[in-house]
Amino acid sequence: MDPGLVYDATSQDYVNLRSALNVTEHQIKTITKSSSNDCSRASRDLNYSAFITFYNANTSSYSPIKKFRQTVTNVGDSTSSYKAEVTPMEGFDVTVVPDKLTFSVREVEIQA
Repeated sequence: MDPGLVYDATSQDYVNLRSALNVTEHQIKTITKSSSNDCSRASRDLNYSAFITFYNANTSSYSPIKKFRQTVTNVGDSTSSYKAEVTPMEGFDVTVVPDKLTFSVREVEIQA
């Protein structure tokens, strides 16, 4: 298996997402099988290869532009390049910045 890039997400990130989606603390405990969940940091930002966004055009805070930030770790070859490929839903424009990630190893000389 060669995953190349992995998205760094912890179990707490999933608890935060469930809290933001109004899943109750009791339901989260049932899902995680843990009673030590921190449900106080609700967040819809999940570092994952897919995105979730909610639109409600009937509110004064409606914005048609959504920005997402992802963090990835290169677990592939030390010299690797990855290019974003996006298939947006009809009626949506999607821009990825940067659209290409390049990893390279630079040799470092250490003198004793």
